[in-house]
Amino acid sequence: GLVVMATGLGKTWLAAFDTQEINSKRILFLAHREEILNQAEETFNRIKPNAKIGSYKGTKRDKDVDILFASIQTLSRKSHLDNFNKDYFDYIIVDEFHHAAARTYQKLLAHFTPKFLLGLTATPERTDQTDILALCDDNLVFNKDLFEGIESNLLCPFDYKGIADSVDYQAIPWRNGKFDPDELINQLATQARAKHNFKYWKIYHQSRTLAFCISQRHADFMAKFFELNGVRSTSVHSKSKTTRNDALELLKNGEIDIIFSVDLFNEGLDLPAIDTVLMLRPTDSKIIFLQQLGRGLRKYEEGGKKKLVVLDFIGNHISFFRKPEALFKIGITNNDRKEFLQKIKDESLPLPKGCFVNFDLNSIKFLEQLIKDNTDKQLEIYRGLSTSLGRRPMLGE
Repeated sequence: GLVVMATGLGKTWLAAFDTQEINSKRILFLAHREEILNQAEETFNRIKPNAKIGSYKGTKRDKDVDILFASIQTLSRKSHLDNFNKDYFDYIIVDEFHHAAARTYQKLLAHFTPKFLLGLTATPERTDQTDILALCDDNLVFNKDLFEGIESNLLCPFDYKGIADSVDYQAIPWRNGKFDPDELINQLATQARAKHNFKYWKIYHQSRTLAFCISQRHADFMAKFFELNGVRSTSVHSKSKTTRNDALELLKNGEIDIIFSVDLFNEGLDLPAIDTVLMLRPTDSKIIFLQQLGRGLRKYEEGGKKKLVVLDFIGNHISFFRKPEALFKIGITNNDRKEFLQKIKDESLPLPKGCFVNFDLNSIKFLEQLIKDNTDKQLEIYRGLSTSLGRRPMLGE
């Protein structure tokens, strides 16, 4: 079975309660990040305080336990799988199940035959269109999206601001469905662009900001720019001096104002203190966008958090429609997009209670320009081919 619930609505709690409900004797909890495994272990400990709990990650190789928390990267290796019979676990939980089409997961899922397999995800749609639900016998057990979470007063409302970007994305080469990474960084890590980002952050930010960057260089550049402008900042990535946990503690305690991050905060972490999210990178992945947005939707009443402010920089490229497609569930045809833009202008977008959406005039112009006729997609394909071939494409190509 598959459970789809927005970040912060309690997927791990649901799984723990279900294992208790059917009195599972031996449970395996799988995830691909250590933080997810540690948080899940805390949850299960509270619900099953008498259970014998173990880990299978890093150098730990526990086996004879009631609940085993395992890293997918470790347990999926054949030498480790061979330590377990196929029916060793009667209940298996796979967190962040949208990754389950990957080879490591497939090897592991093929090895075990539990009485029940539960997939957990906040974002069931994959960029490569793999049918995640099919891996769970097409059994969607439960679904609650972030709009329902806000309506139920389980997540905090958001104030989303779409701001026209200063970068000309049409000038950046587009190859294999992505912007050329080097050229993209060259365009994003500039004084002019940072000044543009800083201007709007100064106007709208609250007290604790998490900013999403495209690369280590971009994150370091932005942290330095904000520091030079009097804002207490740090960049966090795999090679940064400040660790992720240290940075979060500094932010929570009010010792810094903003963290510039690269891919380390997308999923699996509880960050309730964050009340402002700064989207400084384009993404054609709806999953990544919703994960980044979800980082700030947890409630934090003890910190006086009333809402999440989302500052999203909208560029002149068709890929920027992925964000409204994900958040507002609009279709991908030009008519769907025109209808969406009209609702923005009319201020008639259906939103959960307490939520606001505002796109500035220039960002609306960008998006309108992209759908003014049906040749945009062909032009996008043509330009991509021209760039990758280094010449004008032939008709057959």
